[in-house]
Amino acid sequence: MRDRTTVGAEVPDHHDGLGNAVLAARNDVMLAAYPKHPERFVNGRPVAKVAPDKAWINPPVAELNPDLPS
Repeated sequence: MRDRTTVGAEVPDHHDGLGNAVLAARNDVMLAAYPKHPERFVNGRPVAKVAPDKAWINPPVAELNPDLPS
């Protein structure tokens, strides 16, 4: 996995089909850390993230306008 500068960055392993497993493991760690150090979680109890079904930098034209031929 590539280095990320923020803890909440998206999971690069999503392309390998591992995104949900990585997010589940991250969620387990965050939930275990919360009762030990609640002062570090200024927004309260951590909420599990879900990997998106699709992610595009430039979506195909058909994704933007289904009426156009692809």
